[in-house]
Amino acid sequence: LGGRRNPNPNPDPNPNPNPNPNPNPMHRFTYTHKRLTRVWRFGVDIAGFSNALLKAFKKEHEPLLGAGQEGNVILGPPTNLAQAGAGQSEPRDVFWWAQRAPITFLCRQNATLLLTAREALQKGLRFHVIGGIEGAGCGEVRDLCLLALERQDEIQHNWVRRFKTLDTFRRVVENNKDLSWGARINFVDKHGANSLLKFMEELQRAPVVPPESANIILSTVHKAKGLEWDDVFLAADLGELKAAAQEVPDFGPMPVSIEEINIVYVAATRARRRLHLNADLRRATLEGTLWMPQL
Repeated sequence: LGGRRNPNPNPDPNPNPNPNPNPNPMHRFTYTHKRLTRVWRFGVDIAGFSNALLKAFKKEHEPLLGAGQEGNVILGPPTNLAQAGAGQSEPRDVFWWAQRAPITFLCRQNATLLLTAREALQKGLRFHVIGGIEGAGCGEVRDLCLLALERQDEIQHNWVRRFKTLDTFRRVVENNKDLSWGARINFVDKHGANSLLKFMEELQRAPVVPPESANIILSTVHKAKGLEWDDVFLAADLGELKAAAQEVPDFGPMPVSIEEINIVYVAATRARRRLHLNADLRRATLEGTLWMPQL
């Protein structure tokens, strides 16, 4: 019917001109890897603080580009501005803010989280703990208090129940170099078994509040990874950078662990609108340890 004659009477149904049995169709292209630096979660101010951390302590010079909604890094001293105008000054702490708008409080240690939860409970604030109050070690601390008071029958943790005294348990923890249990023992030593036990039981009885109904959301930085909030406060146990900067001027090698810098960085980048620095980070910023040209 006018068609062309096929010169090959037995054509290969799957011709493969490439002798390589597993050809890579992308072999002709070259690639350039670039770090994704544009962030839509926050604006230039929060990005500026995060960049300052990376540049001063990790020598990283690829800055984050804050392309999100404009926000602020709160540097000023926490005072009540209305009373300051009248010649008075009243501390304006995290609970002052929590009574007016929902906030998030990030800390490094569970001990700080538990103490903050106690104060929130005493002030009548609704709080939500990321990961739950038991996930913050409330039950373990309660059991250590019971062990210190020699009330083994009430202890729930099987391992703790095996010991007769807190000192015996302490020696085993020290021999095993168990930092987590060691921190809980220090917490009990510092605050006293009787008062701390009462406080832990109050926290365990506190109603579970969903995050959208809470005045204050409490979390360790580790459990806050991947989350974000409008107003983020950094606890006092984050970022002890001032002493290190004094020891080695001009941003030389500083005795600050990379882990500490990473923790502060993760905490700072959880904020969408406002990042409230703790006193140590405010001081480091205002004195020039952390230089942020955007601010």
